[in-house]
Amino acid sequence: MKMKSFENKINELNELSKSYNLKENQRICTKCKDILTSENNYDLKKCSCGYLSIDGENESYLRILISE
Repeated sequence: MKMKSFENKINELNELSKSYNLKENQRICTKCKDILTSENNYDLKKCSCGYLSIDGENESYLRILISE
């Protein structure tokens, strides 16, 4: 089985988030479908399955962490 590249995972995540009309500081986990909202650069949010974490307040600074 071929692993998805990090870039492909981010693109999949962003497309899913756009389909839900989420704000710049929100993302939806592709695994558990939790919607995460980070209010500022020190507001790290993690989904219930642990796959996705976000930190930041907008697209100019939104750190996205994906676990394997």
